[in-house]
Amino acid sequence: MIKLFLTLCLALPYTAMSQIALPAGYKCVPSRNNEQENYFSNGTFRFRTDAGTRKASNQEDFINYFKNNYALAIRKTKDNLYWGLGMLDGRYVYVVLIPERLTSVIISTLHNNQLFSDQSDWLLQQVRKNKSLKKEFYFTDYTGLSCSGLSKPGIDSVK
Repeated sequence: MIKLFLTLCLALPYTAMSQIALPAGYKCVPSRNNEQENYFSNGTFRFRTDAGTRKASNQEDFINYFKNNYALAIRKTKDNLYWGLGMLDGRYVYVVLIPERLTSVIISTLHNNQLFSDQSDWLLQQVRKNKSLKKEFYFTDYTGLSCSGLSKPGIDSVK
């Protein structure tokens, strides 16, 4: 009985999480500053979440954070997601915002080409899929490890 109780206590927090497994070839690149700035990269693309958005206290502050700090034109979709496309620090950036969760995911690259467009579409589809399941998500490599290694699943920052 105690084993069952402990198993349920440990498993329940993860039922509202869903991982987005990146294809083989993506590796976690540790940040020099802190774990929340880690990102996944395959040498061409970088995936991350934005740790700064966790400071936002409501949806309006969250969206304004991106308008002010990323200088991107943010557009709203029919399903209440927001997205932005532009340049940041010499990289092409595509951002998807999930305002009701104060969550953002970002893909960036040096090359604005069809592959970047395809990866951006894939990212938006993954966000929509997880949003419809009412689950938060975090990135993992193809083996299922999050960027923070053996830490508990959460939204890992991916740059």
